[in-house]
Amino acid sequence: MHAALPLLERAGTVSVAVLSRERDAGSQQDSEQPDLVAFLASHRVTANIVSRKTRHDSGLALLALAKERGCGMLVMGCYGHSRLRERCLGGASRTVLCDAAIPVLMNH
Repeated sequence: MHAALPLLERAGTVSVAVLSRERDAGSQQDSEQPDLVAFLASHRVTANIVSRKTRHDSGLALLALAKERGCGMLVMGCYGHSRLRERCLGGASRTVLCDAAIPVLMNH
């Protein structure tokens, strides 16, 4: 997120998507949200948190949320899985890079 700060500081609206599996309740993500909002606020970025439960591909859920909210850009981090898991199950990063209709800033 730090790499995207120059863009986020100029954005009219910043939404932070928090996606979790339906079976995961009260995850670590919930406790990190206030820290994330405080970090962004310290850089003069006002952000709202949008939490969603998802059953399937998080990449598709991110793209759907971006479309729903009329986002002009998607900023996301990524990390890799084993090649076998990626081949069998896919991954959010791959889905977003393949299917995004808006610019994507991705940082590893």
